[in-house]
Amino acid sequence: MDKSRDIAFSILKSYFSSKKLLKILISKKFSSLNIPLLDKRFIYSLVKGIIRHLLYIDYSISIFSNKKIEKIDKNVLILLRMGLFQIIFMDKIPSYSAVDESVELAKKRASRGSSKFVNAILRKASSIENLKEYINKHIEKNIRGYTKKISMMYSFPEWIISYWQKYYEKDAIEKICKALNKEPMHYIRFNPEIITKENLQKELGLKENNIVENQKLPPRLGNVNIQVKKISPVLNSSLFKKGIIFIQDISSQIAVEYFASPKPGEKILDLCAAPGGKAILISKLAREDTGILALDISGKRLEKLKENLERFNIKNIDIMQGDATSMKLENKFDKIFIDAPCSAFGTISKNPDVKYNKRKEDLERLKNNSLKILNNSKNYLKPSGKIIFYTCTLSPIENQETINTFLAQNKGEFIIEPVEIPQIKKEKNYLEILPHLLNSEAGFVCSLKNIKN
Repeated sequence: MDKSRDIAFSILKSYFSSKKLLKILISKKFSSLNIPLLDKRFIYSLVKGIIRHLLYIDYSISIFSNKKIEKIDKNVLILLRMGLFQIIFMDKIPSYSAVDESVELAKKRASRGSSKFVNAILRKASSIENLKEYINKHIEKNIRGYTKKISMMYSFPEWIISYWQKYYEKDAIEKICKALNKEPMHYIRFNPEIITKENLQKELGLKENNIVENQKLPPRLGNVNIQVKKISPVLNSSLFKKGIIFIQDISSQIAVEYFASPKPGEKILDLCAAPGGKAILISKLAREDTGILALDISGKRLEKLKENLERFNIKNIDIMQGDATSMKLENKFDKIFIDAPCSAFGTISKNPDVKYNKRKEDLERLKNNSLKILNNSKNYLKPSGKIIFYTCTLSPIENQETINTFLAQNKGEFIIEPVEIPQIKKEKNYLEILPHLLNSEAGFVCSLKNIKN
């Protein structure tokens, strides 16, 4: 029996029983076992893919099973999800292999009787030509209502689709869902003064089929980034370990490069800063004579930030543990960067379980928390200083409504400062980054300028 599928099964079983974060469960399992790199990639793709397409897969099971989903034994249900995902989405795996391995795993993880049930369902599904097209037509024919249909087709909970419908056109919602359901792209940022793009590709051994040519990026970012599909060869490289290159999504880079736009000599406060990617970019852009204070509530995450600062040999960032909603500071700053805690819908391509671990009521709670951070942080802003508010989510309650409420609460004290970004059109002075526009995480960013005398 394929050991990698058995490991994937154990991760999925832990996830469905505990609802812990998927990335933590995967990391814990990988660190406890000596797993070859190719097997890790397979496990990663299988586990994350199943969670990414969970509602769609469960609907597919219901087509071929005479048992209702809730009546199927939990272990057997995981095995069916694993088998069907491979048949529907993993083109390089022969269907007979997916069926046979699932049956063998059922004998170990369930029972011989259950293995016959698994075999019958998967063989029935694999016998259908153009299976995905068959399932899509089944959804189109049998599910009524736009919200329910889109929810099932793209495996997003109905409440999220309903929520987005209040703010986005139907065409935009489908583009968002499709983009967030894709395997994530990764951006490698480098310093062309140290290494050229061509030499970097050679040293990392990046193959052409792994590199994505993204013509939509502003030239300033395109010249210092390589976009790749697979990141594992990069993370194991000496260039990464020595801090010569780093991985950072382009939405975060836009927020720092164009909205924070750090200058030499400025004093900058980075709130909710760990593990430190944005603070490091601020430091690199502004050079050594900029003073940066990075604050985060989590001691564990701050340890990771310290490790990253050592790896990059950065000396001008001070670290402080504290709650951004109630911190007491002695100094004032030219700029305050807030990476606000949010629903993280913009990161679904990397963390598909985000779709299922949030509720509508969480959005108002997160909005109120952001308002506390904004209203506390303004006390430490110099006259004419700027607050840069950033989230990695598509959620107008947490984004636009938070900013509008803050401006109303502090009438006459702040304005949203316009920021021009080459090749990126904005209808408003803030920027909402949709995932399909730049093959990136989604997000929101705006610059709030203090105009109070």
